[in-house]
Amino acid sequence: MIESNSGMKQKSSGDEGWCAWVLSTLLFGLIIGVVGGYVSSYNAFHWTRTGQGIASGWELGVMFWTFFSAVACSITAIIGAWITRAISKPWWLGAILGGLVGLIGMASWAFIEAPKDPTITYSDHEGYEGNVNSNNCSAFGWAADPDDRRRDLEIRVLADDDPIPVATTVADHTRGDVYICTEYITCGFNVNLWGLISVGETHQITVQAYDLETGGWVNLRNTPRKLTCSRYFEGFHDGNDGNVVSSTCSAYGWVVDPDDRERDLEIRILADDDPVPVATTVAYHLRRGESECTEATCRFNVNLSGVISANETHQITVQAYDLETESWVNLHNTPKNLTCWVYP
Repeated sequence: MIESNSGMKQKSSGDEGWCAWVLSTLLFGLIIGVVGGYVSSYNAFHWTRTGQGIASGWELGVMFWTFFSAVACSITAIIGAWITRAISKPWWLGAILGGLVGLIGMASWAFIEAPKDPTITYSDHEGYEGNVNSNNCSAFGWAADPDDRRRDLEIRVLADDDPIPVATTVADHTRGDVYICTEYITCGFNVNLWGLISVGETHQITVQAYDLETGGWVNLRNTPRKLTCSRYFEGFHDGNDGNVVSSTCSAYGWVVDPDDRERDLEIRILADDDPVPVATTVAYHLRRGESECTEATCRFNVNLSGVISANETHQITVQAYDLETESWVNLHNTPKNLTCWVYP
């Protein structure tokens, strides 16, 4: 009985020792796999092996590859520890060697399998985003082909979900500020979208370059962008605001059309919510104080005394007519609240 109990104790001790080195090896493999797998897959998927730039969807690739690296390193660490124990060597030595072998294998596989993502061509859609005026209603940036940086890439601009491009061009402008485009390499582009997309509506603008090697159109980096092209004139509604006497009860200011700075714009004055203007005029007076009006006429002044009811507050809105869009556009600083006092 005594011998039997001793044998059971020895067996129990052996089981505990076996569990200890297996669990330790498993933990060691997991640590090597997670740390090494993340580092290797990050470099493989975040920056492709060809050095083209940031790959699309790289976060998902890193997550999956880190998981598989942890599993693989754990298995190879256990195999290595088992082999070293079998030949009467320290198990931890086998765990280290096995884990490193697994890590090297998974890292090599990650770099081999990392896709040459066509969306990561040297490029940048730098165009404006948000509300812009007609002068800034454009899509611009740069694009270069890593297979041949001297090649001027074809560019197309898409709006929303329409597969038909609203504009096409070639990236053949010089961009000295882009290191990729140095040494007399042209890669810049700038496409004016005014008149090509509807005014006052938000559009999703996508810029793509044509890849000769794959025969397909690929997105540039930082595309798409949401763009709203609105009509803005240069100028202001400078008229009085608040309580004024009848002699200064007026709406005045200046306005210039950037499409034709010598054009004398039609002006209309609206009071409150009435769509019928209370007065109209033309901005044809000289205003030498503004550099935008140098050697041109752009000023207007409309007396509203007797046109709007006295001793009542009115919201005065000044608009100019845009020939290009055939619409009335508010001036800057409009509307203003105006009360024209007439004393008994």
